[in-house]
Amino acid sequence: MTHYLLSFSNANEIRMGSPLKVADVELRGPFIPDMKGYSFQDVGLVSQDGLHCFLIQWTPGKNEPRFQVWHLDGKKKMLTVSPIFTGGCYGIKEINYGIELNIEEWSSEERKVYSRVEQIKVTWE
Repeated sequence: MTHYLLSFSNANEIRMGSPLKVADVELRGPFIPDMKGYSFQDVGLVSQDGLHCFLIQWTPGKNEPRFQVWHLDGKKKMLTVSPIFTGGCYGIKEINYGIELNIEEWSSEERKVYSRVEQIKVTWE
């Protein structure tokens, strides 16, 4: 079974002055869904076994940064998309039962940045 190989190219600021970047996804592996028309951050993860790939889809709306996590399961040849998270994803790592996201969110009312960690349980069957 083929394993995922993930890299990014042509990274550009999401918005002028933003530390977040969107990039072209360069992906090889056992299952690759149609990604045309979608924007992805230059943040992603391939699981240790190489059979799962996680991409961060940029989903702006309501004049605030938002994203969704795409989970590509190479074994089941299936795509699962998470609910929308508010903020920007600054990191993703594998944990024993799924993934952990480092998220920063800007509060325009308070003019502050809030950092948080979200954990998503993933079935590694």
